[in-house]
Amino acid sequence: MKSTRGLTAARRLAVYGTLSVWLSLTLLEQLQKGTKVNRRVDPLSAVIPNWRFFGPQPAMHDCHLLYRDELEGGEMTAWREVDVIEERRSSHMVWHPNRRREKALFDATEEMKSYVGRERELRILQLTVPYLLLLSYVTHNCDHHAQALRTQFLLANGPGYDEKGPEPLLFFASDIHALSSSRKESHVDLV
Repeated sequence: MKSTRGLTAARRLAVYGTLSVWLSLTLLEQLQKGTKVNRRVDPLSAVIPNWRFFGPQPAMHDCHLLYRDELEGGEMTAWREVDVIEERRSSHMVWHPNRRREKALFDATEEMKSYVGRERELRILQLTVPYLLLLSYVTHNCDHHAQALRTQFLLANGPGYDEKGPEPLLFFASDIHALSSSRKESHVDLV
């Protein structure tokens, strides 16, 4: 009976010790202390979570996604902004299925900023995941002119809610890409 009790106490002590070490490493990770130790213990960052509630560089600009179409005669339509952010409702605290799309587009535009800063060659940028995601979204989810043959998207940084701020700064324009013929259901005559 004593050996079973001793074994149970040892197991409990091992569990408490493991959880204490894990909690300590998690706290150190949040405070950006001991990251070398954490990388040795968890090189893939799969066990020690990183929940930084405040980023080191808070967002100071809104990124705007715009697109335009090239018509049959070579004429370009005016730029139109893609509005993906829904006005928030109280029900969104519980159920907000469109948030994934908003977050995916936000992440893609933020990732494109970093790629544009590192890579200047458009040919290489066109092979990146964020570029392809943005192109796919603009091609298949935006309303295009009825005579549109090709489309182009543009990314710009704007001042956000501060309307007195500077004009939006254009930081990336895509190549012009062909629209598929299977998008007939999304044609809209935008005059």
